[in-house]
Amino acid sequence: MNQTVLFSYRDEQLYFHHTVTPSPDPDNFPFRLHSHHMHELYYFAGGDGDFTVEGVTYPLSKGTLILSAGGQVHHLNVRNRGTPYERIVLMFGMKLLPESAEELIRSAERGHHVFHLNGREQVWFEECCMAIEGGTEEDVERRDALLSFLRMLLVKMKSLAALSSGADDPENETVREIVRYVNRNLTAPLSLSLLEKEFFRDKATLNRCFKSVMGCGIWEYVIRKRIFNARQELYVSGSINAAFLASGFGDYSVFYRNYTRVTGLSPSADLKRMKAGE
Repeated sequence: MNQTVLFSYRDEQLYFHHTVTPSPDPDNFPFRLHSHHMHELYYFAGGDGDFTVEGVTYPLSKGTLILSAGGQVHHLNVRNRGTPYERIVLMFGMKLLPESAEELIRSAERGHHVFHLNGREQVWFEECCMAIEGGTEEDVERRDALLSFLRMLLVKMKSLAALSSGADDPENETVREIVRYVNRNLTAPLSLSLLEKEFFRDKATLNRCFKSVMGCGIWEYVIRKRIFNARQELYVSGSINAAFLASGFGDYSVFYRNYTRVTGLSPSADLKRMKAGE
């Protein structure tokens, strides 16, 4: 993918990057539906698109700040491929943060994802990022600076009101209901026929509505969400069998095939990579 990483720092609990994509392609990652085992703070610096988190779509403008809890699926909806897309992303594990920060994460898990920084706050945010990007090359000092910035930002966010979705179309509400239903029943038997009965609409209509918002069909979402759930368990427990049991797949070969397809790695290779801190 044609993109420029202006700055990047990564370790096992913290990942920061400032990236520009001149011609965003919705078929490329990170524009496809995806998730992370860490929590994510996403700052929209420029471009033309909307952002969907767990079936809820938010309009983007400069200064939009989105918090996604670990395991929550999200993606960018590209409106204009000819407009450069710039973002600053900070991903982190809860081990880094004080207990008071857990309130924001729990709020994100309940669907309160999006905040907006005003002009003065945007200047503060971007100047902090510029200082970190242009500062010391020592990893220890850079990590300390990023951690201090993250803590200040989370304190700031607690004083900001979460924004609501910009989409009130009935079809979008149907998609949100499907997402909530799938998440509640992720390890139970699921099928398009079952959803058809649950929502009193035919499979083709449900799938079409879902794909227009989420960028993929319902069953692909189920598969990806199950794999993301299994990956969370794998990283926490270090057990491939526990990850399989948490996935909701009844057959290990189906689990293995989909895990490899979605993540690009087999469960054992992914676990090895995670332990190596890559």
